[in-house]
Amino acid sequence: MKKLQRLWWVFEQPYGVCGVWIEWRRYLGAELPAVAPLLRKLKERSEIYPCPVPGAVGCQRRVVVHGQDDIVAVCGLTPKECDSVKLTPEDIVVYELDLKRFCGFLAQSLELAPVAEPLHPRNDIRQVGTWVASATAQRPVFLVTSVDRVAFDGAIGVLLVSFQKPFVVLTPRLRFCGATAIEGLKRRGAALLALDGIVVRPAEGRLATLGTLPELLAPSGSAALGASTGDRNVFRREQDFWVLSFEGKAIRLKHLAGLAHLVELLRTPGKPLDVLALTGRAGDGENAVVANGGIELADDQALRTVRAALQQREQELARLAKNDWDRRGTLEQEISQLRQYLEQSQGRGGRARKTASAAEKARKAASAAITRAMAEIEQHHPELAGHLKSSVQLGITPVYIPGREVDWNF
Repeated sequence: MKKLQRLWWVFEQPYGVCGVWIEWRRYLGAELPAVAPLLRKLKERSEIYPCPVPGAVGCQRRVVVHGQDDIVAVCGLTPKECDSVKLTPEDIVVYELDLKRFCGFLAQSLELAPVAEPLHPRNDIRQVGTWVASATAQRPVFLVTSVDRVAFDGAIGVLLVSFQKPFVVLTPRLRFCGATAIEGLKRRGAALLALDGIVVRPAEGRLATLGTLPELLAPSGSAALGASTGDRNVFRREQDFWVLSFEGKAIRLKHLAGLAHLVELLRTPGKPLDVLALTGRAGDGENAVVANGGIELADDQALRTVRAALQQREQELARLAKNDWDRRGTLEQEISQLRQYLEQSQGRGGRARKTASAAEKARKAASAAITRAMAEIEQHHPELAGHLKSSVQLGITPVYIPGREVDWNF
C-alpha cells in the first residue's frame, strides 16, 4: 500500500477542481485509478481542452463541436502553433470530486453510521457519520476541508459552538491546523485525524484506510492533536509553523528558510540537490545564471573609459574659475560617482573585479540557512538535530544520506 500525495492538493483549491479526464490524469498521476470511483460527471461539456504537447505554455485549446462524431480541439494561440486534435464525446466530459461519495467511503471504511444530511451552510464542513462507541456513547464525525488557516479556525469554532460533547474531526492534511484550533479541540476532548496518514492506495482496487476509527484512535478514544504523530517521523509545514516529530517526540517551530531547505533534502534521500533550485534562484533559457566561475562587474574596456572620463573631469575642475559654483558642483558630483564606480568594479592591478558565481552564493546561502535551522532544532529536539547533522552533508551540493531508512511524513 502507498500513501496518497496528490489527492490532498485537490481539497486545498479554493474553488475546487473541475476538468476533463486528461486533466485529472495530470493532477493525480498514478493515484487516478484508485480515486476514479469518487469522481462525478457533470452535465456541462468542456469548451476548452488542455494542450497535449508536453511543456506547452499558454496553449489552452478551444473545443469545436461540428457533430456527435466530429469534435476537435484547436490551438488557442495566435498565430496557431499546434495542429488540431480530434476528440470523442467522452474526451470533453467534465469531472469533479464528489464529496458525498468521499464521505460515504470514509463512513464505510471507518465503520461509522452514515449521516445523509449536511451539518451546516458552510461548504467546508460535512458530517461523515457517527461513531457508536457504545449504546450510550456516540460521537459525530466531521470532514473539514478548509483551504486556509482562518477558514479552518472558523470551521472548528462552528463545531465547538454547535456540539458541547466530544466529536471527531477528519481533515485532508494538518497544514491549516493552528494552535487556536488545537487548543479548542483539546478542551472539548475532541479527536483530530489527518487523512493523509490513514488513507492509502492499495496496489490494486479502490482507496482504503489503515483501520477502523476505534483502531485509529487512542484507547481512550481521543486522538492526539497537532503534532500528534509521535510514533511517526513528521517534517511538515503548517502555515507559519513547522511540525517536526522524530523517535516519539514532537515539536513546533516558527518558519525558517532552512527548514524549507531541509524538507526538500528529506524528500529525496541520497539525491544531491541543485542549490540554485533549492534557493529559488535557478534560471532558464537566455536568463539562466552561469553556475561556474564569476561574472565581471565591468570589462576592462569599460574601466578604461571611466578612468578617462574621471581624468577629464578632474582636469576641467582644476581649470575652472573659482566663482563658477554651478559647474563646480556638477563636476564634483560626477567625479564622486566615477570614483565610487571604479572602487566597486576594479580589483588589484586595476583589473575588472569578478563577483562570486550565482551557484557559490546560493550554496553559501543554503548552507547558512540549514545550519541556523539545525541550531534551532537542537534547542528543542536534540535527537532530531543529531540525526540531521549526521545525515545531511553541506558540500557543493547538499545531500541527505541517512544511516538508516527513515519513513518521513510531509
